[in-house]
Amino acid sequence: MIPILLALTFLLVASTVTPGGAAASAPFDMLGWLEGDWVRQTKRGLATESWTRVSENTMEGLAHVTAGEETHVTEYLRLERLGDEVFYVAKPRENAFPTPFLLVECDEDHAVFENLEHDFPQRILYTRHGDDAMTARIEGPGDGEVRTIDFRFERRK
Repeated sequence: MIPILLALTFLLVASTVTPGGAAASAPFDMLGWLEGDWVRQTKRGLATESWTRVSENTMEGLAHVTAGEETHVTEYLRLERLGDEVFYVAKPRENAFPTPFLLVECDEDHAVFENLEHDFPQRILYTRHGDDAMTARIEGPGDGEVRTIDFRFERRK
């Protein structure tokens, strides 16, 4: 009888523990819709944000602007799953070091990354609008209020 009780107790405990891989992969895998090329027209030229999945735990992104024959990289990006956490790592061209933002909210169409220690932005939000459009928003402190900047992208086909 005791071996049966021990086995039942083990099964009960094991069924309530979420395996790290499954729990951690869910939010990261929900970000798969970012993969591909996203474009928007700006005064400086065609802005593109391109995302590629390079491993089961990493997506790499590149932001650049093309004007005529010239392309200028503006930012190197990375989505990285580390254990049970997902990080968005941004390395703008003018910064010496990358800045990590922790994923704090995520569903199939929306992701929020946060780093309240950073000057600006402190939050980066991605929102999908159907299959072919998204908004990237950056937020942070402004002149006594929250400053927001929206970037509306279309999927390049």
